[in-house]
Amino acid sequence: MNLVLGVDIGTTNLKLGVFRLIGGTLEPIRQFSRSYAINVYNGGRFADIEQSRWTEAFAAGCRALAETAADIDLIAISGT
Repeated sequence: MNLVLGVDIGTTNLKLGVFRLIGGTLEPIRQFSRSYAINVYNGGRFADIEQSRWTEAFAAGCRALAETAADIDLIAISGT
């Protein structure tokens, strides 16, 4: 069905989007976003995050978009 799953793993939230490829243009059909807290140290100079927060957000997004999973042809992932 020419569907693309886009995944953006950001500093404070994770976003997933399912898009349909129509004549060279991506048309959004479903979206998901989940925010998560980061740990900040030394007055904001350093930060980290538990990997489980990314895993939990990604799993929740996959469940939310599950009805489109069988038709996804391509996955694009970006992480910061």
